[in-house]
Amino acid sequence: MRLGLLMLLLMFVAVACKEEKKAKVIRLEEKKVEVPSFDGALAYRLVAEQVAYGPRVPGTPAHDSTAQWIVRQMRKRGLTVHVQRFVATRHDGVPLKGQNIVARYMPKLPNRLLLMAHWDTRYMSDMEEDESKRKLPVLGADDGASGVAVLIALADALVRDSVAAGVDFVFFDLEDQGAPNGDPNSWCLGSQYWSNNRVPSGYRATAGILLDMVGSEMAIFRRERYSEQFAPHINEKVWHMAGVAGYRPYFPDEVGPPILDDHVFVNQLARIPSINIIYTSPHTPKGFGTHWHTQKDNMDIISKEKLRAVGLTVLHYIMHYHAR
Repeated sequence: MRLGLLMLLLMFVAVACKEEKKAKVIRLEEKKVEVPSFDGALAYRLVAEQVAYGPRVPGTPAHDSTAQWIVRQMRKRGLTVHVQRFVATRHDGVPLKGQNIVARYMPKLPNRLLLMAHWDTRYMSDMEEDESKRKLPVLGADDGASGVAVLIALADALVRDSVAAGVDFVFFDLEDQGAPNGDPNSWCLGSQYWSNNRVPSGYRATAGILLDMVGSEMAIFRRERYSEQFAPHINEKVWHMAGVAGYRPYFPDEVGPPILDDHVFVNQLARIPSINIIYTSPHTPKGFGTHWHTQKDNMDIISKEKLRAVGLTVLHYIMHYHAR
């Protein structure tokens, strides 16, 4: 996930939105549907539980323990879980053992919605101003744990209210191990593997939503530019649902920068139209929050309100998606 790599991906997509700051507004018609509550406090606790393991860097005990924790969380909510193990090579030649975790809610329903997040954390704090800290692994409260926490809390809401919806959750590994300012294919190794080796075999979904860095108290979610190109109809509906849920200030009608992230490979390789809900900032040199890839990515910057805003927005989308 590198702003420095983004222009390398422009060859794969047609740049359709030029540089306009405002996204086109489409009036949407939808049925009135009952939407379950989303527990922001639960999501916050789930972030804290992941952080308590320490940095979830591949090849560490914390990484293995967190994989087992995600599996337990989804199985105890009654979902069907499959762990997809694979081996990949890091950009510097280090072999990595990865685990993509797939959890299916109501798997017999034919109309599937795909929800995604990555759960690994970066092996170095390469955005640290203090050079002495740059070799330290990132704790990843926001960049990793927040998206995972919202997905688990969403599963909790669906199960609690027995929602009749076909939803699949994929927790990607090895997203954040790429080369600084290098090959874009060195990032998002888990989603690349899954997209080429889908579980279940031949899996299809009509829409996908990726959550990445969705827990910061400073987070504002602009429409990510690749999402606008790959799946503008999903972007439009999700941002509309944010307004319905009462969170329009957090989801402004603005197009943000293109972000190399898991959804790019899911769109390109798996051919599943997908969008990315991600915190970007035009006010920082990094383009993300100031905590990104630093030692500041800890529980101090996590907000129950932002976790709830994202979770409830996606929950509104799920309910309207399956009420069509």
